[in-house]
Amino acid sequence: MGTVNVGVIGVGNCASSLVQGVEYYSNATGGPAGLTHAVCAGYAVSDVRFTSAFDVNVSKIGRDLSEAIWAEPNNALKFADVPHLGVPVREGILSDGVGHSAVDRIDAHGRATLDDVVEHLKRTDTHVVVNFLPVGSHRASELYAEAALRAGCAFVNCIPSVIARSADWSRKFANASLPLIGDDLKSQFGATLVHHALVDVLARNGVQLRNTYQIVSGGNMDFLNMQDPERVKSKKTTKVQGFGGAELPAESVHFGAEYVPFLKDRKIAFIRLEGEAFGGTPLELELRMCVEDSPQRRRQRTGCGSIHEVRDGSRDSRRRRSGFVVAYEGNTSAHERVRRAGRTERHDRRSRQSMSPSLLKRRPPNDSSFLPPEAAAGIGWRAVRRSALLNGAV
Repeated sequence: MGTVNVGVIGVGNCASSLVQGVEYYSNATGGPAGLTHAVCAGYAVSDVRFTSAFDVNVSKIGRDLSEAIWAEPNNALKFADVPHLGVPVREGILSDGVGHSAVDRIDAHGRATLDDVVEHLKRTDTHVVVNFLPVGSHRASELYAEAALRAGCAFVNCIPSVIARSADWSRKFANASLPLIGDDLKSQFGATLVHHALVDVLARNGVQLRNTYQIVSGGNMDFLNMQDPERVKSKKTTKVQGFGGAELPAESVHFGAEYVPFLKDRKIAFIRLEGEAFGGTPLELELRMCVEDSPQRRRQRTGCGSIHEVRDGSRDSRRRRSGFVVAYEGNTSAHERVRRAGRTERHDRRSRQSMSPSLLKRRPPNDSSFLPPEAAAGIGWRAVRRSALLNGAV
């Protein structure tokens, strides 16, 4: 089936863990632990090939991707030895890609133009562009999305900026017959997944949630960026949607993030839930968890995980599928619904029969309720697909 050629935007901790993950799971000695599907849409992890990379940090520009992933201020855990990849990191587009809280930590350039990026993506035969820019880099993300569009690439948006959820962007990619996937990340087994599970189990057992919060701390650049109140707004939105607090009054739900340098790439989360149980009696639940942040998030991307989504994006590009894939509740896990809208191939009966009946029954009654009004009016459902992709059954 050939290779999946991937371009990386932003060579930070997240990119480091993705690059390491491809090397780790391409090696037979790596084993299947931590990966849902060794083969996804007909592609093995070993079919993923990095062909381009962009960054604005002088410490990374010009270096091979295998070396740039270790350059400061990166501090992701090393779990694989990555050989020389022959992919020099190119100077990218600066725009709003560096926040006020991080400006003193890196020597930023970013003089590349949109045309420069488009030309490089075409010349390197990149199929899928994966956006790992810092939280709050909305204008820069849109420029790279436009570059992917012009270069004929699928676009996977791994930050909470509204792109895949945008009616305008979804139509652009649909018209070009290109996949658009996003927005934001959820960890393989992180705070949002656990928080959501707790909220769900309380509701299923009749406990009414009254108040909840999630406080996270870490020492990587993502947490440093989230110290900027303006840049953290979009993250707060997807976090609250992700752990199921969107239906509570604003004063009853809270998300906070604290930068603690010595934690490096570890993330510590504190979760608290207050509810009303049988007879109006109070119920309180508190939980603390600690994970390695970047490897966790590289495993779990919208729908299937970063590795899975780059394979899915390449598969859809070659089959001329288009539209966007977004989460039903902000960001998703591998077992939550994924929806695709825009011009897609008709979902055939055999694909539908291969899916779990319980999954099909969970289709929400108002299919377009999560979309912006302008998108809901003109797009709607065209297909129902399992987020694990069932090895390309859809």
